Order: sequence, then structure tokens, then C-alpha cells
Amino acid sequence: MLNQFKITTRLAAAFAIVLLLALAALWTAISGVIHYAEEMEDFFDRDFERYAAYETMFSEGLLSGVALRNLVLRPELKKPFKVVPKSIAAFDKAYERARSLVEEDPDMLKNLEVIGEHWQMTRGAKLKALELVRQGQVDEAIELLKTTEHPHWQKVRVAVQELAGKELAEAEATRTEMIEDKEKFLTRALSFTAAAILLGGLVAVFSLLDVRSSFARIIGATEDLASGEGDLTRRLPEEGQDEFSTLSRAFNQFVEKIRQLVQRVAGTGSQLQHAAETMTETSLRTREKMDLQEGKIEEVATAMNQMTATVERVAQNAVDASEAARS
Repeated sequence: MLNQFKITTRLAAAFAIVLLLALAALWTAISGVIHYAEEMEDFFDRDFERYAAYETMFSEGLLSGVALRNLVLRPELKKPFKVVPKSIAAFDKAYERARSLVEEDPDMLKNLEVIGEHWQMTRGAKLKALELVRQGQVDEAIELLKTTEHPHWQKVRVAVQELAGKELAEAEATRTEMIEDKEKFLTRALSFTAAAILLGGLVAVFSLLDVRSSFARIIGATEDLASGEGDLTRRLPEEGQDEFSTLSRAFNQFVEKIRQLVQRVAGTGSQLQHAAETMTETSLRTREKMDLQEGKIEEVATAMNQMTATVERVAQNAVDASEAARS
């Protein structure tokens, strides 16, 4: 399967897979950071600012009450005449800010409207008591604080503290949710990273095993051929389009040419053997004829020797006869 692709293509594919998964992990991490930043921004824009507004309402309302009580106890003090109006104005500003932040929440808006009603009573009583002290009517101011300012302020204080506590609970829930989202994005990024490493490693391992197997086949066939006893009909697998398939095809073509050459050499050897056998047979027949001629020559030589001996005896007899005749 893998050998249908070139090694460079496989390595490029493995690198591309790792790169894509790494980019996915990076994008997940970036998305998580962006999402976390947006949630943090939303938290500060909504929950934290509402909580800050409630805290400001509580602290400024409490400060104005403390300053006013100090004033009725010590009318000669001058600072409360500045602190009380300033704290009341700060409460009003925080109250309006809180209303603008809960416009989309009817229940919260209703609670703030109730707080606003009691605050108006408290606010009016504070300012009137401040004016009474300025006019020297301290007892009337104390009575006004007891009968009007204090009861309404207690309701404002309790309601504001409840809202602040609710905001703290929601802020904690938001914080927990943001932590869970952060862990979720982190887990997803780590999963993509692990998948990138795993898939890249698997592709690399399979490619390495395929390369090793291809090398083993080629080396085995080459060693078999080099040993002098190789099977010239053996062929390497040519399926695929990778470099080893190309090398296998070239090797098979090389072995085929060697096989054809060996066949031609073997055919020439057979012809030479046949010619040698023919020459041997001819030589044997020639030798037989020569042996026959040699026998005949020996017979002729024997006959000639006999004739020579006969002639010599005849000549000797003639000599003997001649000498006998002379004597």
C-alpha cells in the first residue's frame, strides 16, 4: 500500500499531517486563549463592575451614615458636611451604573428599583438631618435618623449585600467555568499534539519498515546472484511507484539480461560440445583406417622381406653354382 507512493511523497505526507495537527493544536490553544480573554473581559465588564457598583453603594451609604452620626454627636465637626453629600453622590452614581449593567436582567432590575425606593427615603432623611444639624436642631436630626434614615438604610444595606453576595457566587461560577474551558482547550490542544506525534510516528515507522523490507529483498537477491548459484528466474516484486519499485524493475531487467546471456552461452557450449563429439568420432574413424593401413603396410613389408631373403638365397645359389662350374 505504502509503496504506491514515493518515499519523498510519504515523508512529505507525514510532515504535512504533523504540521496540520500541530497547527490545529496551535489554533485550539489560540482559540482557548481568545475565548478565555473574552470571558475575562466579559467578567470584568459585567460581573466585576456590578459587584464593584454594589460595593460602592454599600461603602458610600455606610460612610455617609457614619459621618452623619459623628456629626450629630459632635456638631462642631466640619468635615461631615462635605463627606455626607459626597458619599450620597457617589452612591447615586454607583446605583445608576448598576442599573445600566442589569438592564437585560428583569429580576436584578426589580431588586435595584426596590433598593432605589428605600434609598430615596434614606437619602432624603440624610440630607434633611444634615440641614437640621446645620441649623442647630440636633435632637430633631437624631429623631429623623432613628425613625426614617436607619430603617430604610437597613433595608438598602441588606438588599445590596444580597446582590453583592449573588454577584460573588456568579463570579465564582464564571471563574470555575473559565477554568474548565481553559482545561478543555488545553486538553484538546494536547490531544491534537499527541495525535500529531502518534500519526507522524506511525507513518515514519511504517515507512522505515517498508524501506527495511525492500532493502532486505534487494540485498538478498543481490547476494544470491553474487554467490554464483543464484536463481536467474527469481524476480523482485515490482508493484508500486516508489524508488524501491523502480530499483526492483531495474534489477529484474538486469537479471533477465544475464539469464538471456547465460542461455546464449549455454547454447554455444552445446554446439561446441556437439562439434567436439563429431571431431572425436571422425578422429576415431581416421585412426581405425590408419591402423588398417598400418597392418597392410606391415604385411607388404613382411612379404618384401621374404622376397629379399629369397633373392639373396637365389643369388647365393647362383654364386655357388658359378664357383662349382669353374672348379
